Amino acid sequence: MATVDFVVCAWNNRGSIGATLESIERQTVRDRTCCVVDGGSTDGTPEYVRANFPWVRVVIKDTNSGPAGSRTLGCEFGSAPFLVFVDSDVTLEPDWTGQQLAFFDAHPEAGLLCGKLLYAPMPAMLHTAYGVMNRFGVGWDGAIGVPADSFTTPVRCVWANTSAIAARRAMIDRMGAFDVDLYGYHEDGDFGWRANLFGYAVISNPAAVATHLVHGSPDPTLRNEGQIYLIWRNRIRSSLVNYEWTSLLRYVAPYVVLSIGNAILKAPRGVKFRALWWNVVNLRNTLARRRFVQRNRTVRDRELWPLFERGLLGPGYDAVDRAVRAFQSRQQNPLQGTRT
Repeated sequence: MATVDFVVCAWNNRGSIGATLESIERQTVRDRTCCVVDGGSTDGTPEYVRANFPWVRVVIKDTNSGPAGSRTLGCEFGSAPFLVFVDSDVTLEPDWTGQQLAFFDAHPEAGLLCGKLLYAPMPAMLHTAYGVMNRFGVGWDGAIGVPADSFTTPVRCVWANTSAIAARRAMIDRMGAFDVDLYGYHEDGDFGWRANLFGYAVISNPAAVATHLVHGSPDPTLRNEGQIYLIWRNRIRSSLVNYEWTSLLRYVAPYVVLSIGNAILKAPRGVKFRALWWNVVNLRNTLARRRFVQRNRTVRDRELWPLFERGLLGPGYDAVDRAVRAFQSRQQNPLQGTRT
């Protein structure tokens, strides 16, 4: 039996998925399987994978249910005690899996691990290292723009960016995989939050290094209306599912009121109202999922408060762009900001 089952999401990623699969093939952990779940590519991605990587299983979905659906489906094609989820524009260092398995062995409380994710255009800079969330359910990538060699200490966090993560199958068997109704965006925030509620630690292991090629991802500095719609609706859905009633009243209720005000005052108004209305239409489904989580959780909200950031807003959609400019400025003038 394999030790690790790799699950790779793909959708029109023929130009980048080859590097991803090559990096999986080079892993020092050899007892593994790999499944590519394709969302209906039209660029020949499945054919390319079958022709060049015969050791990889290719599964083509009937409909494009997004990365949440792909990862959840991928969990079914294997039985290894550990799963690794990798996006098709990410490459892993050869010891990435070995480092994560060693960390799992040393930290039995850990259920979900991420690590250093380098920004391919500037590999000396972190694209992210861990997931951050405030109490209003707004999540963002932590350590954006930080020099990669400065991140050396493991960090416990609320969630982990699913570009490259390792998870215990026992955890997923107990709490479920990704919420397929989220489709994409914030599905990783919801997944990590739920892991914490079920008593598993989410930790960033700096010894596990990967690189984000960004080829298959939309420009994080530019959010189109579809992305804004998913982000807005999914934040509220996740909070409704995961929070205790007292936290719902304290944080989610005012956040919804402020969101309505934002939708009235700031474009794209129609997209934002559609996202809010989706949560009304799907409230019965959300409450059913909430009942499962609240009935089976073992950790109270107050126990997780140290992991959450204070404040209402995150760093904004242009956080990566601003981080790149700041990092470049520091590289050109390393004394900038120092006192004499």
